Amino acid sequence: MRTIQILAFVALAACADEPRSFGDVVTDPELPPRGEGDIDGWIDDGHYLSWRCEPQPVDVRFGSPHRPQTRTCNNALIAGSGTTGELPVGAASVKEMYDDAGQIIGYGVSRKVIVGGANGWYWYEKIRGKVKADDMGPPAGSCSGCHIDATRDFTYVYVP
Repeated sequence: MRTIQILAFVALAACADEPRSFGDVVTDPELPPRGEGDIDGWIDDGHYLSWRCEPQPVDVRFGSPHRPQTRTCNNALIAGSGTTGELPVGAASVKEMYDDAGQIIGYGVSRKVIVGGANGWYWYEKIRGKVKADDMGPPAGSCSGCHIDATRDFTYVYVP
């Protein structure tokens, strides 16, 4: 029995660093998949680049951890949703994050997965190859901890 427990622990430890996947479709250009195992390839394929994007990087607002500049792209569900009210399930945004030299150093992704406040959002952030967030909803130290102060449904979205 002890040998089985040790083998199970070793197997779990070996998988701990594997990028996770939620099993989402990875080829939908309007809906980013969840989980590092799928989302990085989706971003690399440039699906979000056909969305409505800011024309160039902009300085972040005061207090943002996404500094010094970002460029935000929104899918059709955000772009066509007006400027007030709760966003529909499937609304998604990709934020390119830039360094002082104007090079992309990371990405942030938000995707509304269910109705219901902070728990309704999936958040993903990867900067310089390190995943900072790959989860949903609270606690206060997560993405929703800052996004609770957003002007619309936990989002600071670019709407041209």
